[in-house]
Amino acid sequence: FLNDKNCPIKISFSENITCAINAAGKVFVSGKKINKDFNVSNWENIKSVSCETGRIIGVKADGTIVTTGSEFLYQRDKQKMKEWKNIEQVESGRHYTVGLRTDGTVIARGQNENGQCNVSGWKDIVMISCGGDYTVGLKTNGRVVAKGNNEDGQCNVRNWNDITEISCEACHTIGLKSDGTVTATGSNDSGQCNVNDWRNIVKISCGEFHTVGLKSDGTVVATGFNFSGQCDVSDWKNIVGISCGGNHTAGIRADGTTIGIEKRWKLFNSLDELADSVNNKNVCALML
Repeated sequence: FLNDKNCPIKISFSENITCAINAAGKVFVSGKKINKDFNVSNWENIKSVSCETGRIIGVKADGTIVTTGSEFLYQRDKQKMKEWKNIEQVESGRHYTVGLRTDGTVIARGQNENGQCNVSGWKDIVMISCGGDYTVGLKTNGRVVAKGNNEDGQCNVRNWNDITEISCEACHTIGLKSDGTVTATGSNDSGQCNVNDWRNIVKISCGEFHTVGLKSDGTVVATGFNFSGQCDVSDWKNIVGISCGGNHTAGIRADGTTIGIEKRWKLFNSLDELADSVNNKNVCALML
């Protein structure tokens, strides 16, 4: 099941917000700065969520967008985003949002000082990821494209091939290859790109200065900055989903419970139930 590219388990972090989607498409939110501006109680049939400081954006099963939040720049753009249609995935960077359409094209809205929203010409995209001010897309042929800030070489992905998953954060980008190895580009000041010896990886995720990989046996590896213990994952077992935030890492166990975060949600009861949700085109995700 871990090797299934359609596995819906996804964990993603923002600075102050934790969101979870259960197998029925219901969204739950927690965080120190959650208030009436982050009300998602009436959201239903959600298949993708992206939370960033000051905003939460969800994709419904019908491909339309729902949004909530208080960020000033979000308030400027939210009405335009609500007009988006046929969206499959949504991701947020610093003050901008990118949507992947079902036809493989991409749309973006928000701050564009470094060209991170210049994605209207992209085609045949199957996955997107946002760094602070750059955007990366994975194509159907396993090649990768990028737009935006390239000060640290985080957009130097032109020669990548045979990629099945991408992840990026502040200043580095990683790609998972079909043979279970991992490639990386960008800033390596904290060793966050030291992934060349990783093997049997099935999922990847970037933090601000660290990188985490999920192995096919359910264990987890990590490299990079560890001041807050974000790389202390060597004893994790039976993990089926991972994600990194700025200085933290979380996982979902095979029993549906979470590890690495204060709030513990049970997102599903068994992998069989989770597989059923995939077949029914529902999703189960944890967004932090």
